[in-house]
Amino acid sequence: YDVALAGARLHDEQGRTLTTSLCPGLQVYGGELPSAKQRIRIRRKDGSFAWVETQYTALKNQEGVVHGVLAVMRDVTESKHRDEELRSITENLREEVSRLRADIQDRYGFSNIISHSDTMRTVFEKIRAACNNSSAVMICGQAGTGKELVARTVHHNGLQKEGRFVPLNCSALSRDQLEAELFGYVKGAGPQPNTDFEGLVRAAEGGTLFLDEVTEMPVDTQAKLTRALQDGRVRPAGSSEEYPVNVRVVATTSRNVSEAVAS
Repeated sequence: YDVALAGARLHDEQGRTLTTSLCPGLQVYGGELPSAKQRIRIRRKDGSFAWVETQYTALKNQEGVVHGVLAVMRDVTESKHRDEELRSITENLREEVSRLRADIQDRYGFSNIISHSDTMRTVFEKIRAACNNSSAVMICGQAGTGKELVARTVHHNGLQKEGRFVPLNCSALSRDQLEAELFGYVKGAGPQPNTDFEGLVRAAEGGTLFLDEVTEMPVDTQAKLTRALQDGRVRPAGSSEEYPVNVRVVATTSRNVSEAVAS
């Protein structure tokens, strides 16, 4: 094609025309580049636009002197539109994640735990300390005192905030159900025989496993969970394979722990 004629109608993604010295095709022709690639926007006769990707390759004579440029053009209009849609979706998702994080911070920030008592000031200090390490946490208090709010505050302001917060109510399930929920199972070994289930311990990888009313968990299940957390590995029911896990446990109870241990 005639560069001088086409230059006014063809623009790349930076808005450069083919007649400018910045055009990679001219750089290839001038010997500055052995080859180059460029996406060009073409205005059709009906006024609409199309995108083509052009691969420029230098043509050399026997002496190695460039005497022309081979330009292979490929229509990438649909691909360009998909890229733009994906970019728009990605940007919207980033904005949504930022909005949700701000919402979580507003909901589970320290400002939402309101008290003026000296006793609660001590609790606030313990919550802040828990946010700065990965140790297991036990939250004790009567029903309705906001134990889960404290647990979520510890998670969303702590070292595990980038991970998931995975809750489990230990008082609502039987022993077999609890172990299936915690450790998972393979096909044929769990409540749903046709599916695999990774279990909540693995689901909380890198985050927080929240055990509500942990003192209602059967003693033998507590022992299995303790072993899994100490070893950092969990084996689903019906499987011979163990999986590494790295989770933080935050547990609650409305019972008097000292009395429960003594009995």
